[in-house]
Amino acid sequence: MDSSSSPPARFITRNSEHVAGTNRVEGEQVIADDRAIFLTFSGRYTVSKAELHAYFTRRYGDIIEAIHMGAGGGGDQGLYAMMVLHSAAMIQEIIKDEVYITKFTINGKHVWARKFKS
Repeated sequence: MDSSSSPPARFITRNSEHVAGTNRVEGEQVIADDRAIFLTFSGRYTVSKAELHAYFTRRYGDIIEAIHMGAGGGGDQGLYAMMVLHSAAMIQEIIKDEVYITKFTINGKHVWARKFKS
């Protein structure tokens, strides 16, 4: 097969093979936006990508596919972040259905989380 007709990028996870940026839930593809949590924090007390990853991994296990930091700060810090999870099912563990925004304290800094809406 030549490079001009190559299929979409694929990679293997523990559960199945899938197209990059998607995940399977009961046989259906779920795009990254549907598995994402939007995180915001104070400009005075920014949280680094490493702090976010360490906190959520310690609290919920290996659930993070990617963390994308937003504008502001510098380097790996910003005023907001989008955290993409391996599974959309984990969103309800992090953000309770009856609450629109869930507050976390990471290393003494406040982080607000809500389901990402594109």
